[in-house]
Amino acid sequence: MSPDLAVVVFADLVGFSALTDAHGDRDAVVVADRLALTEAALDAGVEVVKTIGDAVMLRGDEIPPTMETVARLVAAILTEPRYPSVRVGVHVGPVIRRPGDLFGQTVNVAARLASAAAAGQIVASRPVAAAAGIRFVADPLGRLTLHNIADPVEAFAMRLVDSQVADAQVDPVCRMRLDPSGSHPSRTYLGRAYALCSGTCAALFDADPDRYADEAFGRASPASPVNG
Repeated sequence: MSPDLAVVVFADLVGFSALTDAHGDRDAVVVADRLALTEAALDAGVEVVKTIGDAVMLRGDEIPPTMETVARLVAAILTEPRYPSVRVGVHVGPVIRRPGDLFGQTVNVAARLASAAAAGQIVASRPVAAAAGIRFVADPLGRLTLHNIADPVEAFAMRLVDSQVADAQVDPVCRMRLDPSGSHPSRTYLGRAYALCSGTCAALFDADPDRYADEAFGRASPASPVNG
């Protein structure tokens, strides 16, 4: 890949604002700092460009090792106890490089694809999906209209062929993923059961169950598919 091309990855924690509201700034910073586990997932030719609060930007030289890095990162986060889910966007194209940062439309598209992803999901553009390798399955999402991106982007939800990540319950208040085998406070509201991470979140749920019962986990601002 020529020097002006890069595989750009955006990964951000789902529901970080909700976590901050429920548990305060200090606990939220501790959670964000654990994005340092990204370093352990890096493959050759893939680097952390920067962290931005609850998000991280990666740059890769080639698509296959970058996607392997992304898969390891998502798996690591999804197995972290008491940690939010992550959503990821991946695009490839020309970038402008500056120390500690990348600029350009490729970066913008990767960021918007991350915003379009659901919790625990990797969303990639067609060029990335086509070159990801046989270990990945690409489920078509159609052509997505992304915020401030002029042309719709053909996108795919990417997953490893052999991925086996156990389902986890999600606290509707702070959005942290909970170990389904663990013991947590629980509430039932309008016939649906909810698991809470702590007495703090249970009290917040009790005070305003309507606010939390219908929260859509990890899909704050979905992009719109378009026909054609």
